Amino acid sequence: MAAKKLAQYSSSQKSKMFEQFKTMLKTIRPLLEEKYGVEEKSMFQQHALTDFHDRIVPNIPFIGGRANPYTTYLEQTAMALALYHTVQEWGGGLEQAGELIYKGMLLVASKYPKPLLHIYGMWANSKFQYPRMRREARISQRREYAADWVYDFIEGEGQEFDYGIDMHECGILKFLTDQGAEELLPYLCAVDYITYHAMGIELQRNETLAVGCARCNFRFIVSGNPLNPSWPPVFPERENRPSIPD
Repeated sequence: MAAKKLAQYSSSQKSKMFEQFKTMLKTIRPLLEEKYGVEEKSMFQQHALTDFHDRIVPNIPFIGGRANPYTTYLEQTAMALALYHTVQEWGGGLEQAGELIYKGMLLVASKYPKPLLHIYGMWANSKFQYPRMRREARISQRREYAADWVYDFIEGEGQEFDYGIDMHECGILKFLTDQGAEELLPYLCAVDYITYHAMGIELQRNETLAVGCARCNFRFIVSGNPLNPSWPPVFPERENRPSIPD
């Protein structure tokens, strides 16, 4: 049954994901032209699209399709993995791929109007969403899909944060490990700060599975002071800081 669902999901979503990746490549075109030149940029894009379509998409694990909000993160990871593969084909390494992915996400985020992103951030992280978040956390703990995330919703009442997520298993880590590219994970973790900064939400985190911790301890402050993304990215979880309160 799971294999059948995976085939159905891959078939129905492949075209949409392919178009989304084409749009992303168009957005990061200035970075590609700066690094590879105009002609090489076009070849780079085509190689990345082919790698994405033929090599990566068929291996994206099924974790419930659109019913699971984390499916989107797997699709985005697949796009990042295609960029990583292509950078390697062009003679680059992990740092170069990480920079392209990170700066590329800064460009993607800049394409959206800040006021709209902030309104969305306030809504998506409001108390009205907590019942859904609690329910989804409980569902994750059933471990219906081996490739899925497993996490707890952390109540923020009386704490210095609004709410939190303790991530015990990460679908991105599982997928990248399966694809032999787990070394890319810290750069994708750093992208979280771009996403929440764009929405005006402060993300605090000083533990991640990517650096060998037992969990990723996300803590969110809706009216906080988001970390300003920059390159090289800041990795707070690598710093020797006191633990964020449970």
